[in-house]
Amino acid sequence: MPKEGENESKRATIVCTGNELRGDDGIALRFYDRLKRDMALSKKVTIIKIPYLTTLKPLETGEKIIVVDAVDFGGKAGEVKVFRPEELCDDVGLTHRFEPSLLIKALQETDVVVVGIQPKNLEVSEVCSKECLDAYEKVREVILKLLE
Repeated sequence: MPKEGENESKRATIVCTGNELRGDDGIALRFYDRLKRDMALSKKVTIIKIPYLTTLKPLETGEKIIVVDAVDFGGKAGEVKVFRPEELCDDVGLTHRFEPSLLIKALQETDVVVVGIQPKNLEVSEVCSKECLDAYEKVREVILKLLE
């Protein structure tokens, strides 16, 4: 238990992931620095950046893991939606098409949610679309709501 005046332990870990060389697939990695500087978030959560979720090892975390990534769910470019890993399948999934069960297995019994951003462009490019870049405030709002 923290002493008076000490910070409480972090309640969650935000994992930003993606591929910065495939257009909007790198959007969460581009949001990483903004999330780290956001005082409302950084006091409550640990924020990390992992380009490939398949390299994710079990983490010592708080109550919840929030993965932020491009998710092709058929929405409008830049739209933000929350998923449980088991909801992500071949038709609706992370843009790099890893098997969601790998995430569940890697994180064992931790509470995991995915904040997905609908990509517009997944071509080889280091440029993200305006629609995805403009989704930051919505992503931030969703994360804060998940932390309530």
